[in-house]
Amino acid sequence: MEDGIRVNEDGIFDAPGLIDSLIEDCNAGVQSALGGNMIAWCRYNVQMVQKLATLKKGVTEERDQLLEQIDDLQKRNDRLVAQIYENKEAKEAGENV
Repeated sequence: MEDGIRVNEDGIFDAPGLIDSLIEDCNAGVQSALGGNMIAWCRYNVQMVQKLATLKKGVTEERDQLLEQIDDLQKRNDRLVAQIYENKEAKEAGENV
């Protein structure tokens, strides 16, 4: 792998690494086209589309996981707030908490 392109612990590009590889593919594609190697230029374009599809899928999955985590944390927060108010009301009523 090229230096500076980030991969995760499984050796797979993370999102910034995938973006870095797309930038390199753009450069290599232009070099191929300017050098008259149109087949290589086409290959780089296909690779970029595949990488973009992978990136889109990963970003969508990550967003969905984060939204689920936010929902879980909001529910936990609501339960804790309710507990605090129940304890406060019980204390004000003179009950042992």
